[in-house]
Amino acid sequence: MTRHHSASILLASLFLAGCAYSGGPIGSLPPPKNPSQAGTLIISRNHSPVGIFGTMYVTLNGKPLYRLGMGQSYSVKLDSGEYLMGYSIGLNDCSGVVSIRPGQTRRIRLAPNCLMHRE
Repeated sequence: MTRHHSASILLASLFLAGCAYSGGPIGSLPPPKNPSQAGTLIISRNHSPVGIFGTMYVTLNGKPLYRLGMGQSYSVKLDSGEYLMGYSIGLNDCSGVVSIRPGQTRRIRLAPNCLMHRE
């Protein structure tokens, strides 16, 4: 294997690994109507090797919300109620209903096999 070929493989691997760890907002939600009665939703992505090179895209009620990299988490204040949360890493399109009560902090860990672990 030549030095040039080895360097190309190394750069490609670093690029793909960077994709798995890059995250950030991709949309925004309106602020809670009554902030004193709002709940908090904390979503996190587990460290599963499935989908290791993909970024997880999260939606709430069909609106783009956040892009989660491996091991990252995101917190958002929401009015109490039920929300349809969806997420995808390109392998599966997953969704589930999340309920938020006033003042509640709801933690959900997302797995690439469509399991939403409520903690």
